[in-house]
Amino acid sequence: MGSQFWVQTCANNSITHRHKKVFLKWLKEALYDFDRDIDLSADDVRFSWNPLDWRTNICENHPLVVDEILDHLDSKLVDSIDDFGEIIASVEYDQEGMAHSGWNAVYEFCGIYTLQGSDFSEGPSANKEELLEYLDTDDSEHIVFWSDYAD
Repeated sequence: MGSQFWVQTCANNSITHRHKKVFLKWLKEALYDFDRDIDLSADDVRFSWNPLDWRTNICENHPLVVDEILDHLDSKLVDSIDDFGEIIASVEYDQEGMAHSGWNAVYEFCGIYTLQGSDFSEGPSANKEELLEYLDTDDSEHIVFWSDYAD
């Protein structure tokens, strides 16, 4: 296996993270999709793993957790951070004239971050400061939200 996958980072972080239960719920749903998308034979030992077993085996680089599985889970993870994650900071703005109105928010899921905007997406990233810098929080007309986890 080459570089680390986002799902491995998230799995490792989830062991002690406040999103621990949410990660296991997400993993259960992602594995359900995996069972439908990629056939596992009924005698495959992975068929009997529960989400906690999967998380442990992902964290420990179990040889049966192959890159094809990690690629699949990475894709699902990136697509669902804003569904399962938590907004740690956001900005809403209402511009007049040629500018537009919209919002930008930084989501966290087990130490993985994305920046979602009304018309774009950045990430994932393990560096929340990089994504938080994008938010225009200095404009007094913007509605700004900062959670305790943005610090």
